[in-house]
Amino acid sequence: MSVHGFVTSMFATGPRYVYECRDCGATLEAGATVCPYCGPTDVVEFDLQG
Repeated sequence: MSVHGFVTSMFATGPRYVYECRDCGATLEAGATVCPYCGPTDVVEFDLQG
């Protein structure tokens, strides 16, 4: 995550978690378990405030 993204997330009222594909790096919908771009792969959940 970029510095801008981190600072923005600290003041944002949006989602607390980001879901990302470990294979291609795509940002996914909340709770996703399959990447629509590269298929079944590991999905990681980042806690932006923790």
